[in-house]
Amino acid sequence: MALRLLLLLLAVCALAACGGDEKPAAPAGPFAYDADEPLDARDEVIERVQDVDLHDVSFAAGTRTRIRAYMFTRGEGAARPAVILLHGAGGDRTQLVSLAAQWARTGGIALTLDAAQARNTTNAREELRAQRDAAAQSVVRVRRAIDYVESLGSEQIGFIGFSAGARTGAILAGVEPRLDALVLWSGGATPVGDYVAESPPDLRPLVRSTLHAVDPLRWLARARPNTVFFQAGRRDEIVPGKALRALIAAAPKPQKVQWYDAGHQLTEGAYKDAQAWLAQRLKPVK
Repeated sequence: MALRLLLLLLAVCALAACGGDEKPAAPAGPFAYDADEPLDARDEVIERVQDVDLHDVSFAAGTRTRIRAYMFTRGEGAARPAVILLHGAGGDRTQLVSLAAQWARTGGIALTLDAAQARNTTNAREELRAQRDAAAQSVVRVRRAIDYVESLGSEQIGFIGFSAGARTGAILAGVEPRLDALVLWSGGATPVGDYVAESPPDLRPLVRSTLHAVDPLRWLARARPNTVFFQAGRRDEIVPGKALRALIAAAPKPQKVQWYDAGHQLTEGAYKDAQAWLAQRLKPVK
């Protein structure tokens, strides 16, 4: 019974997810990584769509991991602001490619990543740790992607996260100072204490310590004011309204918030609003 309850809690958690050359020091804990490790980047242009080039790229994150991404560019020249896009639960780097291409057409660089996936396990305690590790590794993957776009000359960097990707973005807002602007679409979070209260008594200390390490509400509270744009649907059928509002409330003020008469996927108007807001802050090259 305890196993089934904890696995259910984890499933609910996943649905709610659904200047100078010196690099900033990596935070201690699960988001630390070696920023001086060679990127060993590979880049191949695989298609041109109108005036935008689609690149298949990869780069190293540790000795055993290569991060796969699609990159969209338009021409060369002056350093161009970059936007990193991260998909929702169950998605991959193909999920947000149309939006990435739109950003490239404004004169920027766009990168869509594969997020980290939790390893398979049937043990409740290991499942909890696997979810924590995947959440932390998704943050590290974006931080490594920032290293990559910096190596291409980008000095201004933004982020778009959808659903589970928005939860990752909430953490990044508090731990990654190189991100100048973040758009969080349809992202929600439930206080760790709620999960602890609903867990079997013998698992509560583990649930508290494990989820606390990657708690989006905790890390988002450290974000710089006026760097996050929250977009949420009033009819979101995946993430509860309470969880959407909790994530928004966790951010220091001022931050931009826009609600739409839409479900979890939001609307074309929301996507245009996000692009316009990022363009104001990152000023892509025409």
